[in-house]
Amino acid sequence: MIAAKGSLFYRKNRPKRIHYNRIVPVTTNRVTTVITSIHAVAKSAENVTINSVVWSVDNGTLTLSAAVPATVKIGDTITDVAGNNYLITATSGSDLTAQDFDSATDPATGAATIQNAYNSIQGFSTDLSDTIIYLSGDIVKGECYDDGGNFDESVSFTDENNQTSITLTVPTAERHDGTAGTGARIVRTSGTSYILTSTQASNDPDLVFEWLELDVNGGENENIVFLRGNNGTTAYAKNLIVHDMTNSYGNNMSCITFNYKLYSI
Repeated sequence: MIAAKGSLFYRKNRPKRIHYNRIVPVTTNRVTTVITSIHAVAKSAENVTINSVVWSVDNGTLTLSAAVPATVKIGDTITDVAGNNYLITATSGSDLTAQDFDSATDPATGAATIQNAYNSIQGFSTDLSDTIIYLSGDIVKGECYDDGGNFDESVSFTDENNQTSITLTVPTAERHDGTAGTGARIVRTSGTSYILTSTQASNDPDLVFEWLELDVNGGENENIVFLRGNNGTTAYAKNLIVHDMTNSYGNNMSCITFNYKLYSI
C-alpha cells in the first residue's frame, strides 16, 4: 500500500528532520490521553495559515487565519512551515488545541497543512513502539473513521512502549448501530489470516478492540480476532460485529479466540 503524503507512515519513511534525540522535559504539560485519527480513505491535505501561537512546554493553542476547516478531525495532525508535526486535540472557531507529536520545537507561524494521522490501522499499530510519538504512561486511542471506504488489512498488535492502555475504536458518531454496513469496518477481500491479533508480553498495556465491523466476506479461517494475554495484562473485545466467515468444513461461522487473562464484554 502506498502511504498518503500527509500520513505519519509517509512522514516516518521519508528524509526529514525528526527529533530522534528528543529529550522529554521533566516537567511537562503533555496530555496523557493521545487520540489519533485512522482513515481508510486518504483525504487531501488542508492548507491553512497559523497566525499566532500560545505554547507551554509541549502543548498549546494555534490560531489560524480563518475558521478550522469542517473536514478536520480530532486526532489529525498539523504540520508547520518548518516541517514539525503536532497532534490536534480540540477545535473551536479558528483555534486549534494541539500537542507535540514528533517534535520538541514550538510551532512556527505561517503556512501549514492538516492531514490524517494514519491511513491504515497497521500504521497506527506499528508506531506504538515509537518513543517519540507515544510516551510511557500514555493512554492511546486510535479512532477509525467511516469515511466512504473500508479497511482491508490484517493487523497485529505486538510492539508497545509501556503505555497505560491502547484502544482501537471508532468515534461515537461513526459507530455501527448493531447492523452491518452502518459504521467503520474492515472488509476482507483476500487472504485467510486473522484480521485483528494481539500477543501481549507480561505487564504490557491493556488492549481494547471495540466498535468495528469485521466482514470476512466469505473468507476461510478458524479465528478472526485472536487475543493472547500474559501476566498482568487484560484484553477486551467490545461491541464488535463479526460475520460472513466460512471454516474449512464449509460451515458459516464467526469466531473470536481469547487466551489467558482476557475478557469479552
